[in-house]
Amino acid sequence: MRKEGAFFLALIAAVVLSLLPIIFADTITTTLTIANVAPFISRADINVFSTVGQSGITLSENTTVQVTCNATLNDPNGFGDISKLNGTVYNTHVASHGSANDNNNHYTNTSCGLIAGSGTTRGGECQFTAQYYADNSTAWQCNLTVYDAGVEGSGANLSNSTYGNFTVNALTALNVPSTLDFGTLNPGDTSAIQKANVTNTGNTIIDISTYGYANGQTDSPNAMNCTLGANKNISLYFMRYNVTAGRLSNCASADFSWTANYWNLTNTTNAKNWTQFTLPSRTADAAGGDAGNYTCWILKVPITSESDVAGSCRGIVSITAFINE
Repeated sequence: MRKEGAFFLALIAAVVLSLLPIIFADTITTTLTIANVAPFISRADINVFSTVGQSGITLSENTTVQVTCNATLNDPNGFGDISKLNGTVYNTHVASHGSANDNNNHYTNTSCGLIAGSGTTRGGECQFTAQYYADNSTAWQCNLTVYDAGVEGSGANLSNSTYGNFTVNALTALNVPSTLDFGTLNPGDTSAIQKANVTNTGNTIIDISTYGYANGQTDSPNAMNCTLGANKNISLYFMRYNVTAGRLSNCASADFSWTANYWNLTNTTNAKNWTQFTLPSRTADAAGGDAGNYTCWILKVPITSESDVAGSCRGIVSITAFINE
């Protein structure tokens, strides 16, 4: 290319560039102060367990167990900002988070424990003392609410709640008196009617199965074994009982006697299931609110021609609970 041509192109470029604006770049720094952030609990972190069982909550007959809900607590302002943890456990079929406390279906802890942490997390644990008659249900929830200490000038004492589901297992149990004493009788005598109360010490509606034996053999044909006499055994035939007539009136019903409205005691081979007994679990929280019902018992001492017995006599009556269907 000629020098004149090159110079001409350079001149044109210089003119064009001189006509374009000059652009200078600059930056802005953005800033933000986050106000106090509410703490939170990851729902998957809630664990619910009892001291005697891990597959659901296993209750203990006629007493209490500790139910524990624990969780990992989080606060972006740091674990030290987490100041309080509350909890409730309740059966969602009949209660809610705000329901009144009831040993059947609702428990509260307003001073749960906080565990030392680091960074933005710390542990928390709520314990509840559950009664043996807490509802048998798969619909229990543990609701945990975490609070923070707040930051001056921002929303103080923020809180968040979350929950975890769990089951309270069925507990089928009963309690009966340790002794049924028929007193001192002569051969041929019939005892007064004796009452044996059956108390529901679990959380299911129960019926009962009954049998008796002597000599330590559950298939024994005898109700009692005595210390003296040629035979020493009182057969099952001579002990009789009733779980319907008179059971709500201290077994004093006039329509129950050794010869009327009775059931002969049988051994384990022929154990009698009383499906009409139908004893609900306890619902009253106050002392003395046990759920119980009567069984009625009567004994005839055989005469010598029937069985030669004397001295002191002893036998066993077995009463077993099973769930009312």
